[in-house]
Amino acid sequence: MKRQVSAIVGSLLLVLCLPSLSFAQKRITRLTIFPNNQGLVEEERTIVLRRGVNEITFGKVSDKIILDSVQVKAEGCEFLEQECSSDFLLSWKMQSEREGEVQLRVLYLTGGLSWDLSYQLEIDKEATSMNIYSWAGVSNKTEMNFFEAYLTLVTRLPLSVDESSISPGNLSKSSLATSSSILDISYPLSYPVTLRASQEKRFLLFSKKNAPVTKIYLFDWDNHGEEVREELLFDNMSEDGLGIPLPEGRVYIYQNGYDETMIFLGEVHLPEVSLQEIGKIYLGPAKNLKGERILVYMQPAESEQDEQGHKVIFNEYSYKIILHNYRRVPVTIEVVERFYGELQSLQSYPSADELREGFFFYRVEIPSQEKREIEYTARTRSASFAGNTTRE
Repeated sequence: MKRQVSAIVGSLLLVLCLPSLSFAQKRITRLTIFPNNQGLVEEERTIVLRRGVNEITFGKVSDKIILDSVQVKAEGCEFLEQECSSDFLLSWKMQSEREGEVQLRVLYLTGGLSWDLSYQLEIDKEATSMNIYSWAGVSNKTEMNFFEAYLTLVTRLPLSVDESSISPGNLSKSSLATSSSILDISYPLSYPVTLRASQEKRFLLFSKKNAPVTKIYLFDWDNHGEEVREELLFDNMSEDGLGIPLPEGRVYIYQNGYDETMIFLGEVHLPEVSLQEIGKIYLGPAKNLKGERILVYMQPAESEQDEQGHKVIFNEYSYKIILHNYRRVPVTIEVVERFYGELQSLQSYPSADELREGFFFYRVEIPSQEKREIEYTARTRSASFAGNTTRE
């Protein structure tokens, strides 16, 4: 008798619920998280409808939902009204041409979802190769639990409008804001993840082992003053190098010691590195290496007019660079000297190893406990337009 009563009560409840949304078991959730504390939520569910007007209630949504962004679709249905209750339930009144199961698709933007990127580097003992691991730190600061969601992380900011810079009906190009990053990358995870309310998780995006690297010692006065910098270079080529575009992020650097221990070298910032570029990782000031740069003379600037009537300025100057090696082993220091304008002449001892647009380059071998000197004289030519000196 009790079983019969329970069956009758269950049937009555099912009949009473028919006018409302009825969900089958199938449910798909997708999350796309942008780098601006904003995410796109997409949910697909199988629902049961009757022909005509239906009033449906969608399960809990994010408390930071942007209501204007809600998009809802179901085949053969027209959505007439939308309401969001205080406990964050979405409801619709809809007209259905069909009866039975249909696929409901709901998309909306929400705040409270963010991610950032960091790297871990393992350098071998000789600093000739590295293992790199890229991790995404994902934060869910909504009151929504996302279960078995397919997660995609993107480096590109979505298009947005700065309303403070435009007047109604006047949308200018300058008011459209997008990411200044040259990299536009998506990282779709290959498996569904669970991200609970107020939870932070880390996910491995990619890894690469035994990527070739080169350690250099760099003296670049114009950019870094007297510091001799220790840097790690890698060729971001697809053939034999890293071959992965790298967005900017924090880098935690470890190195294998000769006694098989792991040494923590420090935490630095990595600027974004596109494919076909040379990546540089700063390892700090080089120990027991020192650089000096001394002005020998600076000739007063000369000026004249060219055939177009532009003012042309000539500069001549001479510098001495002294490099000290206080180590017990010989080292090679790379020296970069920059010039501004067109280089007319260069007298240098020793001769520069390379001359490129805007700088010349030396590679100096220094024995242990010794020093080496470079002395050069350069003459440059610059044209001035409307009071501004520019490179020709």
